[in-house]
Amino acid sequence: MGAFLVICYNVAVMNTKIHRITECAMYLAMIGALMLLDRLFAGIVSTYIPLAISVITIIYTTKYGLKDGMILALCVFILTFILGDILLLIYDFIALSGGIAYGYFAKKGTDKRLLFGVITLDYVIGEFIIMALLMPLFGYDTFAEVAAMVRSLGESLNVALSDDLIRAVYAFSIFTTGLFEAILVHMIAIITLKRLKIKVISSIALDKLRFTPVQAYILFTLFALMVLSNYLDLDDGIAFFIYCLGLLAGSALCAQGYIFCLLYGMIVLQRNITIFLVMMCIIFMPLSLVILILFGFLYASGPLGRYLDKKRGIKSE
Repeated sequence: MGAFLVICYNVAVMNTKIHRITECAMYLAMIGALMLLDRLFAGIVSTYIPLAISVITIIYTTKYGLKDGMILALCVFILTFILGDILLLIYDFIALSGGIAYGYFAKKGTDKRLLFGVITLDYVIGEFIIMALLMPLFGYDTFAEVAAMVRSLGESLNVALSDDLIRAVYAFSIFTTGLFEAILVHMIAIITLKRLKIKVISSIALDKLRFTPVQAYILFTLFALMVLSNYLDLDDGIAFFIYCLGLLAGSALCAQGYIFCLLYGMIVLQRNITIFLVMMCIIFMPLSLVILILFGFLYASGPLGRYLDKKRGIKSE
């Protein structure tokens, strides 16, 4: 009887190891297919490969632990060395390091805010290293490209921009690029982990993501100043500064309006309108963005927020 139990235990352990190896091979095949597609379509897919690698590494490390995650990372690194180029190799190294760190802390049950901080730090630092230090070595002058776009924007607004301000915009653009990549990876990782029932990382409820009325009025004022700055005779630097603040404020209100529309669908219509909402935003752009900004302001400042609270039977403060 004892020998039978030992045999059963060894078979179970062997099956688990085989499953890990098979899953690792499957992920490697997926990444290899993306790299072959990238070579087939002349680099169009290369932007998405590091993001996919981050998510895959997070899933595997969260499920099997740090040791197995590092084995997968080594295999991906070798695969990239064979099928990719040196720039993709650097991007993949950043994606793998962030994915392993994220997966390690996720397996430990770490708070989601720390997980987001880990992946954000990884991508922001990685973008600064690649864009500011490594790109010039490969003949890509990213600063000149950003400077040209910023100067073109300044000319359209009749604003003369100093070199210091352009450098600040360049640094900010690198930071926001890393931040948006981290947000994308974080959201996909949470959704995928929940779907696969590997690790449930609690996310903030949508109805909790609401600005206070004071914040809503401040954001709307900044957005209105951006619109009015086109008709006011302001100093060039001040006008551009107001434009940047207004753009950020408008983006925040637009996101708030998007959240309101999703909540309206779930609470009032009792349907998931995500796909419909995205399609309407694309078809009726830029009018849809203005409508979302107004919805976001009214939702955060009070009227639409009280309406949804009433529908849910919650007494508004």
